[in-house]
Amino acid sequence: MLIPVDDHAALPSEPASADKAGAISILIVDDDASVRISLQQLLGQHYDLTAVDNGLKAIAIVNEREFDLVILDLKMPGPDGIEVLREIKALRPHTGVLIYSAFGHKENMKTAIKYGVDGFLEKPIDSVHVLSTISQLANQRRKRVAIRVLLQEVERLYLQRESVGGRGETSEAKTERIDWIKKIISYDGMGSGEGGSELDKLLKFAQSLSYAIESKDPYTHEHSERVARHCNLVAISLSYSSERLMELLIGTFLHDVGKIAVRSEILESKNALSNHEMHEIRTHTNSGERLVSPLSVSGIVKQIIRNHHERVDRSGYPDRLWGEFIPEEVRIVTVADAYDAMVSNRPYRPAMDHEEAKKELLRHKGRQFDPRITELFLDVLH
Repeated sequence: MLIPVDDHAALPSEPASADKAGAISILIVDDDASVRISLQQLLGQHYDLTAVDNGLKAIAIVNEREFDLVILDLKMPGPDGIEVLREIKALRPHTGVLIYSAFGHKENMKTAIKYGVDGFLEKPIDSVHVLSTISQLANQRRKRVAIRVLLQEVERLYLQRESVGGRGETSEAKTERIDWIKKIISYDGMGSGEGGSELDKLLKFAQSLSYAIESKDPYTHEHSERVARHCNLVAISLSYSSERLMELLIGTFLHDVGKIAVRSEILESKNALSNHEMHEIRTHTNSGERLVSPLSVSGIVKQIIRNHHERVDRSGYPDRLWGEFIPEEVRIVTVADAYDAMVSNRPYRPAMDHEEAKKELLRHKGRQFDPRITELFLDVLH
């Protein structure tokens, strides 16, 4: 019987092959040779397997290499499953662990949950439940890795940018910002521990990431939130489905994530930018798309990040799209993004008032902005 820790997890799909799963690696720990053989026969076609017969060997091998998942017997000679679980989570906190045992005592379950177990399986083997549960955890593992890769790259780009440009921050302030980026969201907060759909969780992650990146910049603080609020109004007026609306908002919160790779001295310049500097700032659309590529975001989210500076007259960048070849969601973000930029203070100019910004939108309607979206945006904003 399967006893999931996460009762909000998505329904499991069929087990992925090693290629599809990205060579998901599994360590089987059981003192019963027949159980090890049964699991190896069941899982061997789908995953990269290693098997050991006691807890000490398991701890030693986990210390040497990282596994995606450990299937762990509860009752073994030497250190039992709970002790091994505790050691594995101390050594490799991101490794998934399944407790697999005929002893489903409530007290053991509570202790295992305390130490971070990812799920329980009951002996004897039920092949359908085993395959389903491992497929589910393998998917969670891929998401966990993708989030870690993204956050590590954001941190690396921030450090690289600050070593070249510099914001005039103290070392303590830089450390604080970097720590915040590291802590903005744990994978478990996004993935398995909370309720809601995958889109809900991805939206919360996107919000948290945009807050962390924009938090201490007086010129972009809460910019993405305001743009998302305006896009939300337009999308509702267009009767977007809840899923389409969620994807629009995810893309909106992430649309400027690539600016983490642009030097601070360019972002905060009070002077006209040189051609070289303009080229660098324009790379943020490509950088943003590359940053989120490990995440399982939809094509429209990637297009919002990549193409929100396209213009309907084909004079935008990076792909020189035009008219309705620019997806509607992207055209919405383009208008909302430009409006918020105009009514916000920038290093090179003070904020415009609403009427001035409205005139600019109307002046560039049909050239930079989609005419229908522009009129609709101004209507809902009013």
